[in-house]
Amino acid sequence: MKKTRRSQKLIEPRLQLKFAAVFLTTAAAVVLAQGFGLFFTLDRLAQNLPNDGHIVQMEVASVIQRNCLITLALVAPLSLLVGVLTMFRLVGPLYRFRVYLRQLAGGVDPGPCRIREGDELHDLCKLLNEATEPLREANAQASRRAAARTDATPAAAPPGPAEAAERLEPVGSGASR
Repeated sequence: MKKTRRSQKLIEPRLQLKFAAVFLTTAAAVVLAQGFGLFFTLDRLAQNLPNDGHIVQMEVASVIQRNCLITLALVAPLSLLVGVLTMFRLVGPLYRFRVYLRQLAGGVDPGPCRIREGDELHDLCKLLNEATEPLREANAQASRRAAARTDATPAAAPPGPAEAAERLEPVGSGASR
């Protein structure tokens, strides 16, 4: 299938940004859990030091906080980017299905539904085509019958002079505006 570029950056912004927020929240939770784990591990290690353990304990919190913020600052944009880009393979076909079904509901024959080769939901696209085939065929037959009727109906002949004279009203009959 021919590759085409998307004209819209976000196909379904609300849905894609919602999924990106899920990715971002997951990344933030992982960074936070890692920070807590590291803090408790280093705190326990500092308690077991023979000398200067209290100095390490005082510095551990700020060092871990700074490292977690730096990690989150690096991971957040990456999470958002991955969240949005990976959703194109799912949201793109969903958008295409919606447009396709609206065309069918509007009486337009869009032909079989097609989605990009790398997109997800090819099995659903195939099922959609199987389910709409009878409807598309019935619409095509109705269109052919309507076209045949308009071709078979002779065009009305223009009125002859006698018929045109009958339609004219006499001048001054009061029937005019």
